Amino acid sequence: MKRSLDVIMTLYLFVDTNLFLQCRPLEQLDWSPMGQVDAIELVLSRPVQAELDALKGKGNGRQASRARAASTQIRKLLESADNRLSLREASPAVHLWLNPSLRPINEPSGVLDYDHRDDQLVGIALGYLVANSGAQVALLTNDTGPMASAKAVGLPYMGMPDGWLLPAELDEAAKREARLKDELDLYKKQEPAFTIEFGAGEGGRFAVEVNRYVPLTDEETQAFVARLHAEHPLSEEFGETEIREREAPDQGPFALFASAKEVFTPTTPAEIQRYRKAHGEWVEACENELKSLSKALQRREVLPRVSVSVLNAGARPADDALVTVDADGRFLLSPRKRKTDDDEPEEPKANRGLALPRPPTAPKGRWVKQHVSSIGEAIARMAALDDLTINVPKTLSVTPFRGAARDPNGIYFKVGARGDPRSHIEYECAQWRHAQVAHDFEFSVWFPVEPGLYAGVIKVAVHAANLTQPARGQLPISITVHAASCVDTATAMIDALSSPPAEILLVGKPVKPPSP
Repeated sequence: MKRSLDVIMTLYLFVDTNLFLQCRPLEQLDWSPMGQVDAIELVLSRPVQAELDALKGKGNGRQASRARAASTQIRKLLESADNRLSLREASPAVHLWLNPSLRPINEPSGVLDYDHRDDQLVGIALGYLVANSGAQVALLTNDTGPMASAKAVGLPYMGMPDGWLLPAELDEAAKREARLKDELDLYKKQEPAFTIEFGAGEGGRFAVEVNRYVPLTDEETQAFVARLHAEHPLSEEFGETEIREREAPDQGPFALFASAKEVFTPTTPAEIQRYRKAHGEWVEACENELKSLSKALQRREVLPRVSVSVLNAGARPADDALVTVDADGRFLLSPRKRKTDDDEPEEPKANRGLALPRPPTAPKGRWVKQHVSSIGEAIARMAALDDLTINVPKTLSVTPFRGAARDPNGIYFKVGARGDPRSHIEYECAQWRHAQVAHDFEFSVWFPVEPGLYAGVIKVAVHAANLTQPARGQLPISITVHAASCVDTATAMIDALSSPPAEILLVGKPVKPPSP
């Protein structure tokens, strides 16, 4: 039915005691949940007034203080001519209305027991509804007992909206706990206060992908060895077999003292035997290099790194500080050297070349100078002597070694050492200064041999004698291990043996082969 603009829609709410005890002040309530009405009359009945009077003298708890506040409002209400107190002027208008003349209805069904105050309230509201046919009347309560009684007699009811309710009141135990917490917080403000930050990982997680090189199979190794034999066979050509002489080349200012001829000496059987032995040893050395190639490639890989920054941001130094670092999962952590501004940049291992030894050269005989003069020999010996003595230090330090005393503010290993992969590491500091720069701990991450995905957590804790609770931090970590082949690298290494001794590319990196 369409509402007439001349009709004022008024909602009569018979309020229970909990409107005054459990809700915010009436002036602050949002009345929109009550629906489209022009006015709301909050009817204060005699049973509710009596209960508030009984509660206001019971101590200093929240119920008593709220009951006293309600009584103050009721006194203001009584000062008005119509026993009404305006709480809101419009949209909707809200009044608190005291009507002590209202009495419970004579309810013949016997559902309501007027010895109980809740049923008295329901009976009063029901009586008003019966006496004022067509009026919008409802019970406003947050208790299930009155709701059940209202439902039994056909009286509309509604609960308190959640936005009206006050936060739950703390009991004595909770108040005592809150008090102790405040005292503890005050005490903690006089302690060290550590912050732990991880310098690797995006979105609070460290994820990395790494290669694990698979060794060459026996078949692959033997195929490469066969290629070595084919491309660098054992030579049977050892040069001329006749002894010959020739004039010695010009020796400059020493020509007067130098020999006047050179004699060609053919390859001796002993040299041929040494060459053949060296060739066999070279093939064996290359085979060993190929068998261990996966390990060599693995050493070239830079291990993933993670860093932890620990700062004492508190009000005083930390006494007997202990930092624990744990690798929780299938990985290990290896402490690294702490970086300083003076450190030289580290050469990446991946830039360090891999090369097979070059094959031995077959002997072809040689030209030998003869009859070197005694003066020339003397000069040569003097030059050699200078070469030997030029780097001899003039003085030797004899300062005895003395162990350095520990700095009380320094941080030292307690469990573990630099370069030692472990699942648990500890550092200690006698007195960790506050208001200083953070200390950075850097670790290499060692991962399993088998390809796969490995997940875990790096856990860091800082303890101290004058720290109530240890500071803790953790970083989730995931490592994906991929299987990588050595075949391409082995092929490039053998190709390099056929190139002149110059810089070549080996797996994308410049490598200079060793001199033969």
